[in-house]
Amino acid sequence: MRPWINRITLRPGVLPALCALGYLAPKQVPVLVCSAAAHELGHLLAMGLLGIPIHKVEIGLRGAVIRATLPDGLPMGLIAVAGPAVNGLLAALSIGRWPAFCLCNLVLLGYNLLPVWPLDGGRLAQLVLSPLPGQTGEILCRALHLGTIILVAVCGLWLSCIKHMGLLPLLLAGVFLLRLPVQKPLLVPCSR
Repeated sequence: MRPWINRITLRPGVLPALCALGYLAPKQVPVLVCSAAAHELGHLLAMGLLGIPIHKVEIGLRGAVIRATLPDGLPMGLIAVAGPAVNGLLAALSIGRWPAFCLCNLVLLGYNLLPVWPLDGGRLAQLVLSPLPGQTGEILCRALHLGTIILVAVCGLWLSCIKHMGLLPLLLAGVFLLRLPVQKPLLVPCSR
């Protein structure tokens, strides 16, 4: 078995992006990196406890991707919920002590539970909705996915243009939409 360090790949652009973010918000970068690393470690821990071998971990501008042969059903649900659960636990433990760390973990928790593929919430939605009879599960999953994308875009526009909160909400909505996979179709079928 290869050592762990050989299984971690940094995609092009990660270090320059972290440097740019560090320039713009130097105090928040360590908080963000620690929170995101804890999230991914939650997934890795769940996979380790379930005996699932991890082939590779890729860290890119769109986040981390863990390459492994993933199971279906309840084990997949446990793996998907493990990352957000770690963020929720860290947020609860840091309330009142480290507000920036608490907020960062709450944001990661909420973001990752959005019902959009390939986020954890999209995997959980797929797990819950795919057993429904006929095409019902797939239709509901697609509607939930598309509805969430539209809601995020409309909220970004509304906060920026109507509430005059500057370009940050629109920028965050754009980052969310850019986070979606390019290789897969926008509407991923829920059933296998």
